[in-house]
Formats: sequence, C-alpha cells, structure tokens
Amino acid sequence: MQNSVIQPSSIFWTRPKIKPLLKYMWSKFQVPVLNKQLTSADIIQRLELAVNLQVPVKLQINQSFYSETTSEYYGQLHQTAAGELYIYLLDKSQPLLINPALIRHIILESN
Repeated sequence: MQNSVIQPSSIFWTRPKIKPLLKYMWSKFQVPVLNKQLTSADIIQRLELAVNLQVPVKLQINQSFYSETTSEYYGQLHQTAAGELYIYLLDKSQPLLINPALIRHIILESN
C-alpha cells in the first residue's frame, strides 16, 4: 500500500477565495496615519519651496473643514497664473485641484 498525505479538497477551493477577500477587507478598514498639523507659516513656506523647486511632495489634506478625515497625495505642485494650486499625481498622471486651506501636512521629497 502506498501511504501519502492528502489534504482535504475543501481547503483547495477556499484558500484562493479567502485571500482576496481578506486583502479587500484590509484595504477598506485601514486607517491612515495622521501627521502633525503644521502651522500656516510652515505650510506656506513648504508650498513656496515645492512650487519653485518642482520637487515631488507628499500632501495630507483634510476632506472638509469640519472633519479629521484625510487623504494623501503624492506628486508635483503647480500654480496657474490665476493662483490656483494643482498637484500633478505621479502615479495616476493626472492633475488635481487643491484647496490650500485644507492642507494638513506637506513633506518635500529630496532627490
């Protein structure tokens, strides 16, 4: 007789379905880390450097004036002649309009 270790067949069809489900659940319930709220003088100074030097930045922006829900973006900052502030998202290759009053934290990426 031949002896062999055989796993039950139920494990084979459940494992491929559980792993994507857990990955999806993890992404939905993941909470972003809140960086320290910078003062307005620090934010203005860093915005000027980012626009003038054209270095990539990481922005943490509040969703609204009345909540602590934040979004994080990574890209290059640009300013139009009218004074509007855009971030060109490097991962999605598209511009996004930014309200400077909602900026919570900005990090300049060094080369």
